[in-house]
Amino acid sequence: MSPAFLPLLLLWLSCASLPPAAGGSEARDPVDVVYTLDLGAPDHVAVELRATAEAASQGLRVPLEWEGRSGMDRAIRVVEVRDGGGRALAHDVSRWTLRAPGAKDGLNVRYQVATRGGLDAQSEGYPIRAAEYFLSTGHPLLMVPEAWVESGEGRYRVEIAAPPGWQIHTTVGNARTLERDGLAALRDLVIAAGDFRATGDGAGSDAPALVARGQWPWTPQDLVRPAQAVLAEARALFVGAGGPAASGRYTVFLAPWQSASLRVGHSLHDALLLTAGLAFDPAEPDALSFVASQMVRNWVGDGGVLRHRGDSIFDTL
Repeated sequence: MSPAFLPLLLLWLSCASLPPAAGGSEARDPVDVVYTLDLGAPDHVAVELRATAEAASQGLRVPLEWEGRSGMDRAIRVVEVRDGGGRALAHDVSRWTLRAPGAKDGLNVRYQVATRGGLDAQSEGYPIRAAEYFLSTGHPLLMVPEAWVESGEGRYRVEIAAPPGWQIHTTVGNARTLERDGLAALRDLVIAAGDFRATGDGAGSDAPALVARGQWPWTPQDLVRPAQAVLAEARALFVGAGGPAASGRYTVFLAPWQSASLRVGHSLHDALLLTAGLAFDPAEPDALSFVASQMVRNWVGDGGVLRHRGDSIFDTL
């Protein structure tokens, strides 16, 4: 190598290692929407939504729980709407869709969702917030791009901030940041924070996790073992018959209900949200039958029809 060429080579290498200049090209975020959820307030969840221009082009649909309901104004308060350049925008909500004409380079929306204390809030559609815990799905919390409602697709990241000392558990594990795709998985996302405890991580073809709070007169394995058997049978039946592929994770979320005997189950994407009285005993055939019937709705929905678009119809149950 010519001695005169060496300084030029060193200069080229040093320039190549510098970060991009401000305003230069940067790696594109692999997601279309980022949600930041702050669970710190005692009476609401603060949500910040940042959407790309493409994702926000048709507006944002209000959280599913409040579509068609007269109480949406009491449940959701839009704090601020700006475009990707930081300009404040006027907006309106009509036909359950938020639109902000004139947005450039994406859309940033800050809004609050009211919470209620106690599990009775579930029947009213609100996220639950008590001194010791928070529990909700994405249904009452998350606005979504209007385009996703038709396609069922979308890439997103959810970032969760909770009070100091609180544990966070979701459908996909205990990370405070998660990335997924698909509208069903987003709306069915379960967030349990506070004094919930986890048994297992749910990462296995037939190994459900249990996320629970409160004191129960049985061990976590007393519920995990029969749930594991149900999960194995359901996957063998529906996947083997051409149904949706087996997920790598399944989680049962369990919270105590005030009534001793009442139990309510919500079958969600790769999860069961179960609220039950302290008299609930997974060793009882009736209780196990209830858990089993709720779990298999992950595949069949209500009435024996698969919820997943494009799959066959099963009338097995």
